[in-house]
Amino acid sequence: MPHDDYKEQDAELRTPEGIRRWRDNQGWSRPRLAEELGNTHTAIKYWESGGRPIPVWVPLALAEIQRRYAPKY
Repeated sequence: MPHDDYKEQDAELRTPEGIRRWRDNQGWSRPRLAEELGNTHTAIKYWESGGRPIPVWVPLALAEIQRRYAPKY
């Protein structure tokens, strides 16, 4: 992935809408995402509602999750 694409995706995943969209695109529930991140579904709810800031590590963790579940060819 080119560097500019990564920066754009990283910025998107630092927003409540970006987190929610990422989760929806995976077809995951809040509890499923929370389990993958080692967090609580309540934390995910707060991030998605803008009630709490999204930790800086979340975009990197989501990229790793995507890599882990990517189809193997």
